[in-house]
Amino acid sequence: MSLGTSLFHHFSVDDPSHVRRYRDEFRPRAEGDAPRAVVGVAGVCAPTAEAARAIESGFTNSFIKPTVVGDPRQCAEQLHAIADRYDVDEVLFLGTCDRLEDRVACYELLAEALGVRADADGSG
Repeated sequence: MSLGTSLFHHFSVDDPSHVRRYRDEFRPRAEGDAPRAVVGVAGVCAPTAEAARAIESGFTNSFIKPTVVGDPRQCAEQLHAIADRYDVDEVLFLGTCDRLEDRVACYELLAEALGVRADADGSG
């Protein structure tokens, strides 16, 4: 089984060639193995870009820097652009809102903008 590769957008050098090199040099360990890549992105999605910037300005974690910030349409566009730029199979998004209400809204707004909807039981 191949575990793949992952990058955290803020801490990695903004260089998609890392993923290309991984895919080019990938050697399957078992039949059916394929190269898989994930990029992690931190950010804030709010009803308006101004609200997102206000929430971002209050985020004080020096370890994580939000790189995707805006309204739902802007965040979805930014995430698609990162996914395309890095040619990844998945994007992992970390909402960097300190307040629980803002964080829940962040995920809900972003899910709606991306066309992702959880079933009533929480499954995809």
